[in-house]
Amino acid sequence: MQSYKDFRPTRFDHAGLGAPDRQDWFVAPCAHHRGADTLTEANWAEQLARLESADPEGNDHEVHQFGHWACGWFEIVLVRPGSNCEAVCRDLEKSICDYPVLNDDRYSELRWDQAAQFWAGLSTAERRRLLRAAGCPEQLIRNAARRKSPPRDSEDPHGRVWEYLTEE
Repeated sequence: MQSYKDFRPTRFDHAGLGAPDRQDWFVAPCAHHRGADTLTEANWAEQLARLESADPEGNDHEVHQFGHWACGWFEIVLVRPGSNCEAVCRDLEKSICDYPVLNDDRYSELRWDQAAQFWAGLSTAERRRLLRAAGCPEQLIRNAARRKSPPRDSEDPHGRVWEYLTEE
């Protein structure tokens, strides 16, 4: 992990900006920003959950938010050296190197929620067009286009509707 005094969001930014009393703390491996994708958001939420579980009082980890010229804003977590939170973050870092998803269930749930929200924002006509483009049978198109939630996996065997709804 990187110490905060060496942390720079991009190569165009200053290292260790602000937080003069936290320069020796470490930057947790997951950060997020205004335009973050679903995986980034899922990993951010999982990281926070694990840190809050290890440090419910919040003495050894802090969320810091910054305005940024490129993405509008971003957030990082700083963790106290030698704490349980540092150990949690080192485990997270190793885990991400092996597999990019910290919690498959959280990631799947977030993807479903975002797909369902997108589906709900479509008009019935837009849903019909999407279902036709995905090659769905007319019976499904008539029924599914009026529903509030997207078609289930069994109704979308090739995953084309799901693919469209979850594109980032």
